[in-house]
Amino acid sequence: MKRVTELKALGDIRTAVRARIHSKTPQKGTAHRDLYLLSKEKDRLEKGLARLDRERKRILDHLVETFKALGKLQQKARGELEALETTSEPAECNRPATASQHPRGRWRTVPLDY
Repeated sequence: MKRVTELKALGDIRTAVRARIHSKTPQKGTAHRDLYLLSKEKDRLEKGLARLDRERKRILDHLVETFKALGKLQQKARGELEALETTSEPAECNRPATASQHPRGRWRTVPLDY
């Protein structure tokens, strides 16, 4: 039996229904009902398994697309890095370095009082 800290979800708890513990003793002539209940449970579990298979396939497809996009971006980044390494001159900045180089002669400033 698992401890409470080892349970991953509420479905992992063994309940009286899941353990097939009944308050009444089994009666004769209920084999048909038991067969029906077991077949319904089998159908439910098969549907759940099919749903999980579809979800797994969807996740795998998305993972493949992500890997492809990641590969393309890595190729692009490598190309840009190689292009930057081959250029000998640093890129020039279009901003003025000082206030005197600004077209209006000064920068706009905002006083901050705390």
